[in-house]
Amino acid sequence: MDTENDSRDREMRKMFRDEQHPFIHASARDVDIDAVRRRMKEDAAGKAPLDVFLEIRGMERKIAASAGGLKEEGNRVSFDVEFPVSLKQFGLKAPSVLGLIRVGDRVLVKASFRVEIQETP
Repeated sequence: MDTENDSRDREMRKMFRDEQHPFIHASARDVDIDAVRRRMKEDAAGKAPLDVFLEIRGMERKIAASAGGLKEEGNRVSFDVEFPVSLKQFGLKAPSVLGLIRVGDRVLVKASFRVEIQETP
């Protein structure tokens, strides 16, 4: 994780206990990609809801995300997903450095996905 501020990064890594929990894991399960694509195409803003399961420090929470930015090329589909994360929801307190540099409780996470669709025989 890099916020371009060394002190803040150190405090955030300490908060996440990165030595014991080096990864933050997100997954979407049992996604009907055709339904998500259809919803993005039909929605005026090009968005579709998508549940994401986020695991931080061994604690998993279901988070409502929004998929958008659909691009299709042959059998490849790509889209962006964004979702807000409350650190308190994971039992974490946002760090501050000398009381001056703060990280808010709510952080917006953005990710990009590329899916290759394979025909089933």
